[in-house]
Amino acid sequence: MSGHGTPIPMISHPCGPLAGRADVPGDKSISHRALILGALSVGETVITGLLEGDDVLDTAKAMRAFGAEVSRDEHGTWRVHGVGVGGFAEPSQVIDCGNSGTGVRLIMGAMATSPITATFTGDASLNKRPMARVTDPLALFGARAVGRSGGRLPMTVVGAADPVPVRYEVPVPSAQVKSAVLLAGLNAPGQTVVIASIMVSSETTSRSSLSRFGTICTGRSWRAETALRLASGQWVSTSSRMVRMISERSRKPRITSRGREDRPSKYRPSDSSSA
Repeated sequence: MSGHGTPIPMISHPCGPLAGRADVPGDKSISHRALILGALSVGETVITGLLEGDDVLDTAKAMRAFGAEVSRDEHGTWRVHGVGVGGFAEPSQVIDCGNSGTGVRLIMGAMATSPITATFTGDASLNKRPMARVTDPLALFGARAVGRSGGRLPMTVVGAADPVPVRYEVPVPSAQVKSAVLLAGLNAPGQTVVIASIMVSSETTSRSSLSRFGTICTGRSWRAETALRLASGQWVSTSSRMVRMISERSRKPRITSRGREDRPSKYRPSDSSSA
């Protein structure tokens, strides 16, 4: 209503359930993790419904820089031929993560326990954000990080040549920190445990992502087993939260993500995610 106009009464009436078809983009948080875990797997991982935004595309470029083969076909299906846990190659160029804090922090975790060195940067906004909340726990594995004052990008991370397992209690709820530590723990001997005293909704993103590739997640303690051989396979990235929202308002919604159709009866709460 305009501040200069005459108020016009408006009346709302109840209506029937929603009906129709909605094309929902993929989830960004899951898309990042799908690419990274696919790169850490042995064999080919097939990803449908990937959110093809700049942040996710930067992560795809980074995985190529670390040695994985990442491609997209004309139907929008992505294929990642991974190098296996501990198989990352040292990138020849600086890794530019654009504006993605999730991307840079998860990638740091994924390479922190390999004997390689990588330099990370981003756009003006990302380069202002501190990275210490991730580099501090990664240092427990034996990794070293050198960046600008305040722990900001550009930053060079030197992976641990002889990583050790850690037991880390997350001081502040953060899906990025938990994910980075778990990814680092995959290539450390023994068992790495991440303890979260407060459960947040975004934890389901990491829980679902890692579980699909075989990682054990129980209660508030998350374990990354060194002996784990990440298994490649099918991965579907959809916006499950939107599916649930529309499902509650319609008996027969049809939700599609990049050509894949999901119905409410197949929705699992453990697959929902937030940022």
